[in-house]
Amino acid sequence: MQSSKSNLKHEAFSLLQDVVYALAAVLIIFGAMYLLLGPPFPPIVVVISTSMLHEDTQWKNWFEENNLNYTGFPLIGGFDKGDVIITKRTNNINIGDVVIYERDLEHYGSESAPIIHRAIGIISIKDWKFENYSGTLDCINENQIEEAIESVKMCNEETKYYNTNAATMKGICPYKNFPKEGNFKFYITKGDNNPITDQCGLMGSTRTSMRMIPETQVITNAWILIPKVGYIKIWLNDIISFVTSPFRGH
Repeated sequence: MQSSKSNLKHEAFSLLQDVVYALAAVLIIFGAMYLLLGPPFPPIVVVISTSMLHEDTQWKNWFEENNLNYTGFPLIGGFDKGDVIITKRTNNINIGDVVIYERDLEHYGSESAPIIHRAIGIISIKDWKFENYSGTLDCINENQIEEAIESVKMCNEETKYYNTNAATMKGICPYKNFPKEGNFKFYITKGDNNPITDQCGLMGSTRTSMRMIPETQVITNAWILIPKVGYIKIWLNDIISFVTSPFRGH
């Protein structure tokens, strides 16, 4: 009897040891990936929508109508809900790159997951002035670009106010992260499967267009596609949401 208990303890300890070793190995692998590829940690994202899916030729037609040569664009085959993307941070974003970016604060909240879409317009700002652009602006005009620049300026002024005043006020900066000086880039983005860009369409529960994306809102770039593996996470999230939904407030 004593021997049986001893064996059980030994097996339990051995199992726990294996689990700890496995977790340590995963952390080491993810840590190495983070050092090599940059944020987020781990540098892997699960696609949770079909906005980059190529169901027909609409995506190709849109590029051609907007004079964008999509030959050589990364992940030009598109991807679907449930796919996994390994990310790789780069300081040089080009037209056609697929980026993962934070939503502006008007579209944050219940739909706060970052968006993974393609950069199809790059707007260069120099000394707080619109300098030039590459790709397409879609519906965006120069006045809107100037307004976006003023929004970034406002964010900086608001930060200075908070740093020098004890009084509190409701923040009006539309960005979670914003440039701290006048030389930066805005990005225009689009899901391949969407008929219009994020900045010219209706996004989320607010049903308003996404703001132009300052480079500081870009988290990382999509790099390698692994099909369908992410459905495990999506199914688990759906189960947890279903189980806990009766206990949520309305």
